[in-house]
Amino acid sequence: MQGSKIVPGGIYAIEYPGQPNGLARFVVTAVVQRRTRSTGSPHDYQSDVEGYVFEEQKDDAPINEITLNTKRILGPYEEQAELKARAAAEKAERDRKTQETEDNRAAVVAWLYQFTGLTPPAEDERYSGKPFRRDYSGVDINDAGVLALLQAIKKKGGAS
Repeated sequence: MQGSKIVPGGIYAIEYPGQPNGLARFVVTAVVQRRTRSTGSPHDYQSDVEGYVFEEQKDDAPINEITLNTKRILGPYEEQAELKARAAAEKAERDRKTQETEDNRAAVVAWLYQFTGLTPPAEDERYSGKPFRRDYSGVDINDAGVLALLQAIKKKGGAS
């Protein structure tokens, strides 16, 4: 985050693996800008922030102030926590839909084996020429599966 947008006294988010959402609150006490070169360029300056990680502070201990580069500051804590929560909810929904699709494919494959009277292969025979199998893009039916389906349909009297 740009040093000019960071305000002392503000609470900002930093990545912090120890927290459930992966974020910690960083309370800024000062923004320090120092000159690192003298070429006349605006890139001659480096901004750092001083402050403390709210989650690390103990009630009976003195404040442990640290200095961080402004690039470690993600943004205002509330915004970042909301974005993290929304991203987690979207991922959970995607995972649920993916699992539902996979379950539907498994149900169709099971029904196909039941309908045709073929014995389903053991799960460890994953790619051994099964007549019906779940695939990344759907349900795969090989030639033996097509033949078994046609025979089962004819036996039921559905096709001539």
